[in-house]
Amino acid sequence: MRTVFFLLLLISNGAFAQQFEKDSATLIGITQALVDAIAPGDTAVWIKYLHPGCIYTAEDGAVKRKPDLIKELQPLPAGYVGSIKVTQPHVLAFGNTYIVNYVADENLDLYRQHIHTRYIETQTYLKTGDQFQLVASEIFELFADPTPAAVPAAILQKYTGVYHLSPKVIYTITLQGNQLMGQRNGRAAVQLIPETENVFYIKGQRGRKIFVRDAATKTSLLIDRRNGNDLVWKK
Repeated sequence: MRTVFFLLLLISNGAFAQQFEKDSATLIGITQALVDAIAPGDTAVWIKYLHPGCIYTAEDGAVKRKPDLIKELQPLPAGYVGSIKVTQPHVLAFGNTYIVNYVADENLDLYRQHIHTRYIETQTYLKTGDQFQLVASEIFELFADPTPAAVPAAILQKYTGVYHLSPKVIYTITLQGNQLMGQRNGRAAVQLIPETENVFYIKGQRGRKIFVRDAATKTSLLIDRRNGNDLVWKK
């Protein structure tokens, strides 16, 4: 009896694995079809695969429903040539609910200038019979560092010194060769990469460190800016 049960279990697991593999391939194909339809503004594909109650959160935080998405789907303007490739897909199954996570690799040419952007998107599909429909999607733009600027060492030297957030919390700026380094007490030093002459960033981070001089007090300031919020350090 145990042998029969074990064989049935193996057959069941094998059948599930085969079905999951088939469903995964189908979902990745649907996802690619949806992004392929963006450049030509093919609403038929989106109408077919979007669930009537679909909710979509865009990279700017805007929440959209199916009618919103269909209405704004238009062919790219003249002078625009773009494509999106679904990469690094991962699929999970929970009954008739499927989660698809992937990186959308977008290449866009605007009047012969090239823009490359990568997004990470998580989608939820509902399977009814043999049909899949997208019920929820959330997308984020993956961060990319800007091209470093060339700033003379003499200017970088002016930023060196100790900046205070409080008497016990300090940020020390040093110049090592041609690299400006920043170190908060108790933490490791990191390179501050110039975006402009007085605006710097840390590799892989969204925030900016801005060096300014208070016109009234003549005090040198280091502004730690992230998402519109400023933390001011005084030299």
